[in-house]
Amino acid sequence: MSEYRYKAFLSYSHQDEVQAAWIHRALESYRVPRRLAGLEGEFGAIPDRLTPVFRDREELSSATDLSEKIRSALEESESLVVICSPASAQSRWVNEEIRQFRALGREDRIFCFIVDGDPQSDVPGIACFPPALLEQESGLKHEPLAADIRKWADGKNLAKLKLVAGILGIRLDKLRQRELQRKRKVQAVAGFAIAAVIALAVFAFQKNLSEQQAREARQKDQENAEQMLSQFIDATKSLEETADLQTRKTFNDVASNFLQNLNPDDLTIESKRSLGKILQKQGETSYGEGHYQLAFNFFKESKDVLSSIYQENSLDQQAIFDLSQVEYYIGQLHIFQGRYSEAYDSFSAYRDASENLIRIDPQNVDWVMEMAYALSNLGFLEKNRDPPDSQNALNFYMDALHYVEQAILLDESRRSELADFHADLADARLDVCDLPGALSSRQHATELAEQYYLADPANNRLKGIHAFTLAGLANVQQMTGAIESALVNLQRSVDLLNQLYIEDRTRLLYRWNLLTKSGRTAHLMSLNGQLDEAWAWFLQIEKQGQKLIEDDKEATLADTKLYTRFLIQFSDTSFRNGNRQKARILLDEATQRLQTALNANPKDHEALALLVLSDFNRWFQGDNMSAINGTTSVLMPDEVSGEPQSCNEISLYARQALMSGDLDSARKYTSLLQSKGYADPEFMQLCEEYEICDL
Repeated sequence: MSEYRYKAFLSYSHQDEVQAAWIHRALESYRVPRRLAGLEGEFGAIPDRLTPVFRDREELSSATDLSEKIRSALEESESLVVICSPASAQSRWVNEEIRQFRALGREDRIFCFIVDGDPQSDVPGIACFPPALLEQESGLKHEPLAADIRKWADGKNLAKLKLVAGILGIRLDKLRQRELQRKRKVQAVAGFAIAAVIALAVFAFQKNLSEQQAREARQKDQENAEQMLSQFIDATKSLEETADLQTRKTFNDVASNFLQNLNPDDLTIESKRSLGKILQKQGETSYGEGHYQLAFNFFKESKDVLSSIYQENSLDQQAIFDLSQVEYYIGQLHIFQGRYSEAYDSFSAYRDASENLIRIDPQNVDWVMEMAYALSNLGFLEKNRDPPDSQNALNFYMDALHYVEQAILLDESRRSELADFHADLADARLDVCDLPGALSSRQHATELAEQYYLADPANNRLKGIHAFTLAGLANVQQMTGAIESALVNLQRSVDLLNQLYIEDRTRLLYRWNLLTKSGRTAHLMSLNGQLDEAWAWFLQIEKQGQKLIEDDKEATLADTKLYTRFLIQFSDTSFRNGNRQKARILLDEATQRLQTALNANPKDHEALALLVLSDFNRWFQGDNMSAINGTTSVLMPDEVSGEPQSCNEISLYARQALMSGDLDSARKYTSLLQSKGYADPEFMQLCEEYEICDL
């Protein structure tokens, strides 16, 4: 595994921003041919992807020196790619970056990419090579080798391959040979499509033949169409395994033209099945690439074709299963667009299809598991719709677990999936503040995850599952006041996540979870009286959080909520440590990020709850807001949402009551929490200070 964080650093003038963005995308989207990945190149093992690539988007015109961020990124980059143009040749910062990288002893990893200017000239405004590129330790000048993007030179494709070959440390001819093989595969796929379109065009010609001739020709062409569709499916599977994004898009375009000329009524049952699978595969590809409307269209067409098979034979298990998978994806797409009613219809159809499969073949373990997945999806939908129905979600998750247990009786190997379903059930029980039930489910999930992890400790997927189940168990233990046990499990979770991060520093999932779990650990230490140790932890991970925010340019809403919770916990620890100014700055940042998130997602309950918590901490730390209406009033009981159900929600209502001076309501909510066994240390310290709890 590479010792560097970045595969390459892009050095460029911001006047060349458009070209830099193209090169950045071209490198990060490039997939190394499968037969080359893993072989030894000049610089070590050849990776399968060139990610991540560092591209700074900040202007440095007013700076006096390279920033610490830039210096650090240069040190952590395997290669330096200099985008050469008259603008970069005259850029002080491009020249400084080249000199800084050369000083690291990696001069052989500097690659040039010409986008404008004359490489033979030294006239300012015409010359494209920055002077630092031409410098040598001997004081002599030399002209570096470079890829040239311009049409009359290398052109985009060859220039990109030259650059890729240099970064990978392999000969250009070797890379071009593999690329040619990949191109031939795409051409073969296109050939299949063209042949299929021609074959289907014959259907129209048949109308001019005699009835007997048309019948014979139709039978033959149906056989040809079925064969073509089968070849299409094989090609789709092969491309999914080996092709890069551009190759798959090329195939999609060919496939779309082919499908537009296809009339499902002219096909046999098996041809229809093949067509439905093609449409489904194209939908899955578009879904994975974020082209949601295109994916929706593919899935809708697939559903129509597969439904016609089911209507002809309602006992066709494969057709029912394929329909269930299409309904699942359509439901997911509805959720992304906030169409929860439509998503519920799709997930319900997924459940009904699974139920139908079990009715036909009750001993088929795959059908039983499909029912478990379908019910789990409905539970997720109930948790996240507006307003959520926590009790209904709990019922769905309990039913899902029941089907998993049935599947285990049919096939013991399905026990490996049990941990995830126990974890989901634990969260659903927390949503109705069933702490004993949540603790039991979390313990089951943790024991199962640990069992499978210890049986295969080199398996990073199992390691990650174990880390998350430990953190989930610690969360419930903290709510019940078992601070020492929670700290032990959180620390174990952090250790496992750190191992995963060290093995793959590019996975943002590991980095986000390592940051937030570390922050939770430090905050719990402060609540347990270990203030000095907690403060040291937070100072150590603060820079990690700032760097993560810089690196993750496309942080999701979920990431934003994780980070703001970290900021709120850091603020509370800062306040306890006597650093009131730091505490206020952290809360300001948390509030600003949450308000931005809520502007785009005004009904996100978790973001609203975090904003209430941020407001309360600001009030608790001495900024007694005279008006708390608006953001906080959203969570107050009303005719629609009724009384709060989850433990966290009830605790927030108690905090809101304190802010508004309604001590009777604060005592009512606190009494309700205590009756359920809630004893979170932060809340208990609060209720003792304000004398609102029963001791």
